[in-house]
Amino acid sequence: MKINDLNKERLGNLLCAIPAHSFDLGHKKVNNTMKNYWLPQKDDLEQQFLFDLFNLDTEEIIDKWYDGEDSANDFLMSLLR
Repeated sequence: MKINDLNKERLGNLLCAIPAHSFDLGHKKVNNTMKNYWLPQKDDLEQQFLFDLFNLDTEEIIDKWYDGEDSANDFLMSLLR
């Protein structure tokens, strides 16, 4: 699962920076920033994940990052233990 390859600390830092970036660009909604101005680098998994999070359908995210529904459920259950 690609989700396990993410640096969670870096992902959190990027996620926290998005609203400030959106504000700096004068956007009223973060979605506008992520859809129109967030261009992830190909070798940056954290940026790619955030781009996909705001631009793909849920099922597409589950397939791409969690390797399908069963793995996504396993991942979720591992967090709840």
